[in-house]
Amino acid sequence: MVKISRRILLGLLTSSITIPLLDLYIIEPEFIVAVTRIELNIKKRSLKLEKYRIVHISDTHFGSSKFRTIYDIVLNTVKQLNPDLTVYTGDLISRGAFLYEAINFVEKLSSISQVCAVWGNWDHWSLGEDILAFKGLLESIDNVCVLVNENIEVEDNFYIVGVDDPYTMHDRLDRALHGIKEDSMIVLLTHSPEIVDKAANRVDIIL
Repeated sequence: MVKISRRILLGLLTSSITIPLLDLYIIEPEFIVAVTRIELNIKKRSLKLEKYRIVHISDTHFGSSKFRTIYDIVLNTVKQLNPDLTVYTGDLISRGAFLYEAINFVEKLSSISQVCAVWGNWDHWSLGEDILAFKGLLESIDNVCVLVNENIEVEDNFYIVGVDDPYTMHDRLDRALHGIKEDSMIVLLTHSPEIVDKAANRVDIIL
């Protein structure tokens, strides 16, 4: 029986807008990296884009010895997918001592595309108040933003919204959605699914 231990999600989002989604899984005991593609077509009158590609990564857990062998594979996979944007939905680390390994990984991702990240529960548990310094270090890298209950307009009328981790009750959805123009395309980044009911009918896609 194959056991799926943890996910490192890759979603390939390609406006309409056509959105391909890729899920990347690590499967024990061989730690195989697998990618699944899903395409979405979303119509927005205000959106000028025809196609936009997003790679979605989550749960890299730097500090866990189980995953040491797969980070280069993930980077090479992302490079091959050639995204317009990479989104990173939390649990970057499991132990604070490995913070700089995570930063190095994100820096390599940022050389492929713009990177937008949000926090997960393990980021908070591993770093506590030092998570603010981690945000600063990540955002000192060109092409990287960490969305803590805020949003960024990556293209005209196309917003990436990031909520802080709902599981640890740091999420503030109203604050994250503040200032978004009407009839815009909204992709919500979240680490855990507790936010889904709150976000229903307010965003177009939840990753």
